[in-house]
Amino acid sequence: MRVLIDSNVLVSAIYAPNSTPHQAYKKAVETPYQGLICTFSLLVTVGVRPSSVTQQPHHAAGKT
Repeated sequence: MRVLIDSNVLVSAIYAPNSTPHQAYKKAVETPYQGLICTFSLLVTVGVRPSSVTQQPHHAAGKT
């Protein structure tokens, strides 16, 4: 089962190893779960704006 890990939970888990977010992260990456993160969301959370990402939604990409 795939589990989306919120970027705020991931950052909190890193900075507070014995916290509730850390426990949630550990649970999300244990079998039978597969922890997933949104790279774009994580980068924005830590203050990095990827220049290669456009503002267009996926369904509008490639349309003129």
